[in-house]
Amino acid sequence: FDFLVAPLAHPRHRRPAASALDPSAPPPAPFARSDLLLNSTQWSSQVVGKTSPWIDCDSASVPNRRDGEAALRQELMWAAHLSLHAVLLPAPSCSATNYARVVNQFLSALSSTALWVRVPVVAPEIEAAAARGEPEPSSECHRHRDPFEQWATFRALCEGHPSLGVCLDVGAALPSASEMHRWVGEPVRAVCLRDDAFVANKRGFPVLPKPHQDFVTLMMRKNVQVILRGAGDTSGVDVESETRDADVIAMDIAATSGTRNEPTPAEALRDAQTGGAEPANKHPMRAKWEYVVYLFRKIPTTTEQELQELGYRDYLQAPLQPLMDNLESATYETFEKDASKYIQYENAVLACLRDLVSDADAVAGRETVLMVVGAGRGPLVRASLRAADRSGRVIRVFAVEKNPNAVITLQSLVESEGWG
Repeated sequence: FDFLVAPLAHPRHRRPAASALDPSAPPPAPFARSDLLLNSTQWSSQVVGKTSPWIDCDSASVPNRRDGEAALRQELMWAAHLSLHAVLLPAPSCSATNYARVVNQFLSALSSTALWVRVPVVAPEIEAAAARGEPEPSSECHRHRDPFEQWATFRALCEGHPSLGVCLDVGAALPSASEMHRWVGEPVRAVCLRDDAFVANKRGFPVLPKPHQDFVTLMMRKNVQVILRGAGDTSGVDVESETRDADVIAMDIAATSGTRNEPTPAEALRDAQTGGAEPANKHPMRAKWEYVVYLFRKIPTTTEQELQELGYRDYLQAPLQPLMDNLESATYETFEKDASKYIQYENAVLACLRDLVSDADAVAGRETVLMVVGAGRGPLVRASLRAADRSGRVIRVFAVEKNPNAVITLQSLVESEGWG
């Protein structure tokens, strides 16, 4: 595994301390384990902190609310002291204004630590009702307790801070595909797969059902990390698998939704090494980790176009002012790598030429004048000429450009591509 998700507070630590009420009581257990257990590089790269699950900054009980707020502040300050890469926070409730206030204060102060809010993909009440075989709550109640709506409200209260992300908690049940697809546009940083999200295939190995497979694969394509959560989570420790750095044998084997007969590469390797016997020292999470790695290995290789888009994905871009400023050659080059824009432009010009000039007029040699205002380095001119060739129409193109440096490129294209 690449890192652990571990509690920030010591399991034996209790708030408030008994010594605060009874001076004769023994001193409380330390708030947290010593930071000398690991070096600073290990803390910052191999551990993600997890706040105490009992914290409720919006509790109806004033003492509980104050105690929860104090505990959250103390744990986040400890995480900042350790320079942790990220901290996993509890899910927000329907009314989480005080919780958001505390988190927002730390978002402004933390420089290198991200905050991940754990949000279940299915509301706990709905999941519990489904487990008992009871009907789902009404749509009005469902919307009020919809985890996505709660996250959207919480994120808005934190003003959409870039260091605030979401960790999706995935169990046995999933909502509809349309509801799951809403998360594609959110800053999902991790997906936590609970033990009950897995089912056993015919060989007894843990696999994910087909809907879970599709969603996890979609998240992996967005560089979302996968956290494996043990049964019961009694230890308070989650183990994470960042599959892009996993060291396993990869083979081209198609997987189905838990009903396949072929072994995964990890299963085949284990059978070859142990004769089908389970290794005595095998980590209890190993089989699930191997399966998640297998899913990652099946993702198609990133295309060159996708690699170009990675640096601009999910970021607000500063608007350019081409009428005021003369763009640089590198900026033109970046624009021209967006092939889909020019394909659609060519199709639009093609449809326009066919609409304006009939086949009879085209045979007669009717000429259409087309002006490209803001021609840049000529990609729209090329697209227009390709559309004319495809439609069999004759056009005369006027390229208008105010950038004198780009005009030099256009003049070179007139000679090199015979536009004159």
